[in-house]
Amino acid sequence: MRPIRLGTALKAAPGAVAEAGYEKENGTWRYSFDIRQGKRIHEIGVDPNTSKIVENAYEPANDKD
Repeated sequence: MRPIRLGTALKAAPGAVAEAGYEKENGTWRYSFDIRQGKRIHEIGVDPNTSKIVENAYEPANDKD
């Protein structure tokens, strides 16, 4: 995993990385980071080619994904 992608994610959502991966979603590859912020998880998706954020959302509190 390229450090710049992680830096992009942590800049958008400061916290502790709970899970990280490289996944294909809706036909497009991306880096995915679940970042713990207190009791909630902030999911950040980063384009592997441009380092732009393609997802920025909170997971529901009861989500086990």
